[in-house]
Amino acid sequence: MLPTIETARLSLRPVNAALIDALVLGDRAAFGALLGGELPPGDRFPPLTQDFFEYMRSWFTDHPGEDAWTWFGVDRARGIAVVNGGFGFGPDADGVVTLGYSTYPSEEGRGYASE
Repeated sequence: MLPTIETARLSLRPVNAALIDALVLGDRAAFGALLGGELPPGDRFPPLTQDFFEYMRSWFTDHPGEDAWTWFGVDRARGIAVVNGGFGFGPDADGVVTLGYSTYPSEEGRGYASE
């Protein structure tokens, strides 16, 4: 299992199959309990990530026990998920990874991406 990473304000928590199921199925209570941080009010998916998370749900089914190399960033002071990011699904055969992140619209402009 991937580690939780702490920054000045954020706790970057790795995703797992149960967390992605809760997100895709819209179960905010289960998502909050599994992540240890609530979704921002009104938001479910960070921008441009719904298709990715739906794909990730099937990926976990096909790759049980593997890590997805993706994290949700929770603002520890507020207990709210503010960003999502990661390295796709780990390095390919050449050691190349794809990096991506998304910030919830209600959380933009707070400097999370540079943290």
